[in-house]
Amino acid sequence: MILAVASDPVARQSLWAIANGDPRLKLMFLRHVGGAEFAGFLETWLSDTPPLKGATSAQLKEIFALWFERGDRDRLEAQLTAHAEWTEAGGLWLAEIAAAKKDFKRAYQTAARATVAPALPPRRDQRPASLLERDFLSAAGAAKINFGLSLAYAQLESQRVDEALDTLGKLTALPNCPRYIFYLRAQTLAQKGDWESAWTSWKTFSKPAK
Repeated sequence: MILAVASDPVARQSLWAIANGDPRLKLMFLRHVGGAEFAGFLETWLSDTPPLKGATSAQLKEIFALWFERGDRDRLEAQLTAHAEWTEAGGLWLAEIAAAKKDFKRAYQTAARATVAPALPPRRDQRPASLLERDFLSAAGAAKINFGLSLAYAQLESQRVDEALDTLGKLTALPNCPRYIFYLRAQTLAQKGDWESAWTSWKTFSKPAK
């Protein structure tokens, strides 16, 4: 019935009142409206005690995604900042807002706090970096990734950060590069203070797997 009156704003207002107390129905409304109507329904839900009352973690993630796409991002930023309990569901959108303002340091640091770090494989090859580099340059496929990762670890352990970034950059250019390498590269770029590149690498890491 809700979708049948999707083109009738007056009917939607009445049905929103009926949906009061049902987060699933409220979210359905938000999916099908935009502009001032989206803002009005959202503000009504925010006025509940607590704000966005009843929404599950998954529903909160969708609400914040819709809000980022269709609503007032400054208002979203203020609300996410004010509600620490929404960090898990909305932290990545807070990072996106910071990036849109070119505050890449805050964007990366916010995203890092809201992200579950991937499991990084250990260094499998303990040979000197010179030998690892030789094999990395000549290898192909999975072997190239394994040699390259061990080489990057060796370079990081000896504080040769620029060389490690060069190695990680070559790895990320390979077809089917594991996503965790983009995460490691983002971490390393952040340690160097190259926040924009760290954010870019983190974004690639965070893309859903195809």
